[in-house]
Amino acid sequence: PCFLGVKFTGFYTRGKDNYATSYDIYDLLLVVAGRPEIEKDVLEQASPRLRAYLGNELEKLLAKSDGLGELVQRYSRDSQGSKHLLTEVVSRIERIAHSCTIPERSLPG
Repeated sequence: PCFLGVKFTGFYTRGKDNYATSYDIYDLLLVVAGRPEIEKDVLEQASPRLRAYLGNELEKLLAKSDGLGELVQRYSRDSQGSKHLLTEVVSRIERIAHSCTIPERSLPG
């Protein structure tokens, strides 16, 4: 879970708000794609503050106008396996985001 937080921090310092070309977002997507247990890790191992941060950042990622599916597809190969993985990655991100998101004003100090 901490790695995901580091990747979002890196994105904001290096990514220039460009999700499509950010290596940090690419790394984050690879971890979500390659580690099915990431949902459990975030929910069980991350501190409440980290869970809230990840939930809020993943919600922002889901809300991007170019669409998360398009972004993930840009990084995947054009095969049936990639299409299945694309669907699973988006679903994992949605599940993590929705189970962790709290209003920022409610974040602990």
